[in-house]
Parts: sequence; structure tokens; C-alpha cells
Amino acid sequence: MKTTRYFERRSYGNALNLQREWCEGVLHDAVRREVQPDGRIRHWIFVPELGKYLRVVTLEDGETVHNAFPDRDFEEELTVKFRYYPETDSLYIDLSERKRGLSKSRRGWCWILTPRGIW
Repeated sequence: MKTTRYFERRSYGNALNLQREWCEGVLHDAVRREVQPDGRIRHWIFVPELGKYLRVVTLEDGETVHNAFPDRDFEEELTVKFRYYPETDSLYIDLSERKRGLSKSRRGWCWILTPRGIW
């Protein structure tokens, strides 16, 4: 894993005890990626040992790690799927969280809307 001098001094050497495997893992199995206005790329992954999401910022090449820290404000995006059944005039709403790179997925609430109400 390539790193910047800033990462070696500030992020990796601090009291957070960040492990290299976590930073390497986010480059391959990120839950989400965003490009910053300066071209750097943010990557997130959930780290069970921390109990939080880890944000890893790479340079424009997407490989050189510049910064890493637990991100307490990150929230997983929710996927919503709708399925309409005209024969019964019912609408099925599936709210699912899919965590890419992790083995478990949690299911959200599911409702069936009918002319008589919500089931």
C-alpha cells in the first residue's frame, strides 16, 4: 500500500491504532466512494473492531493513502424498491440496507399497501 508522508506522520502514527489491513481493505471493498473538489477520493468501510465507519482519503490515483480516521457522521444509504401488483391493487415497498464487502445484510421494514390499508 502506497502512503503519503502526511499519512505516516499523522494518521497511522496516532493514538487511533489504525491497522494497515483496514486501509487496504477499504480500497477494494468500499461501501461508498466520493471524489472531493480537489480530486482526492474518499472511501468508507465499516470496521467491526472500531464499531464505526473508517474514512480513507486517497490521492487522485485512488491508491496512495493520504489520511484515515473513524467517521462518526457517516450513514449507510438505504435502498428502496417498489413493486406494484395490479391484479390485487397492492404496492410492495422493500427497504433494504446492502453493505458491500460485508457478509451480513440487514433487512428493513416491508409494507404491503392495499385498498384496505397497510399490512
